[in-house]
Amino acid sequence: MKNLSYGPSKLTPSNYSSFSFGLATFSSPENNVVEAKKGFHSCREGLLSSISSDLDTINTDKAHMLLKWDASAGDQSVVTANKLLNQKWIEKGVNLLHFYEKMAGWPLTKIYEVKTGKDSIKVYYFLSSRRWIKAPYLISLYILLIRIGKLDHFENFKTYDDLVKITNKISASSLKPGDERYIADTFKYWKTIVKNYAELFRKRKIEYYWSTERLTTDSYVGYEGIAYLSKGDTHNSKLYEKFMALHKEG
Repeated sequence: MKNLSYGPSKLTPSNYSSFSFGLATFSSPENNVVEAKKGFHSCREGLLSSISSDLDTINTDKAHMLLKWDASAGDQSVVTANKLLNQKWIEKGVNLLHFYEKMAGWPLTKIYEVKTGKDSIKVYYFLSSRRWIKAPYLISLYILLIRIGKLDHFENFKTYDDLVKITNKISASSLKPGDERYIADTFKYWKTIVKNYAELFRKRKIEYYWSTERLTTDSYVGYEGIAYLSKGDTHNSKLYEKFMALHKEG
């Protein structure tokens, strides 16, 4: 896929985070014009809630995602430096994503740069296996894997044992801000959820896993991600029981 461009909605910098995610939709497929369905979300919770409310209008043949990077405002040297940093970040995140896709035997995510017409804002189109969007726990992990590319810990890992050592160090730290806390709480379950996709998710249609009847209502649907499933806070008790049984089997 070549010569993607963003539009017709306007791209504006985020006030909350340098990166945000959105569901990709083609406003002009014949011209490869793509935009974020209902905008970008800096929080995983916001994106998950958006998917749940718009599931009947989403193309689920594959996971179609957009990632937006905002370089900091300032002189050109600052913008250039941040763009280079973001590029390195995204490469590490995609490397993690590919690692787990290979583990599961899934097609590898393909990434395409989207022309934005703005030097300080870059957008990437991610085309991934439909499995990633089958349930909120999966897309939550998908986004987490990309986001943690920003951490220096994941610079040079090659094997699963390398990841175990890295995440053990993160878990041992007394200070675990942001995504590091989610890594410490959920890492040991990442392998379980991707390798046991067939057992956990293949028997039912996508609507079952995104139905609010089986998702938490204590705040909003977005909290039903990998962390809630790992802690047993999900309202889908049958799925949780199966998930934990498979995890214990190894």
